Amino acid sequence: MKYIIYKYPMFDMSDTLRLPVDAQIVHFGLQHERPTVWAQVRRDGPAEPFREFVIVGTGHPFPKDYTHRGTVLDGEFVWHLMELPR
Repeated sequence: MKYIIYKYPMFDMSDTLRLPVDAQIVHFGLQHERPTVWAQVRRDGPAEPFREFVIVGTGHPFPKDYTHRGTVLDGEFVWHLMELPR
């Protein structure tokens, strides 16, 4: 089985990101001032089922059942990548 790392730019802080269920996040950071997720996925894997992610700013509320997957520093802001429950 072959894997590949893809990047998934999020164009807006309110975007919902969908990744294949078996994707492994390898990095969450900024590229060209845009929050971006890099994930290892199966090259020939199915697109569904999928996992959903959102970005939450420090100090902003989120549901208890979200799971933290990464943090990025953006000047005076700090953003957190959160996975929604399946």
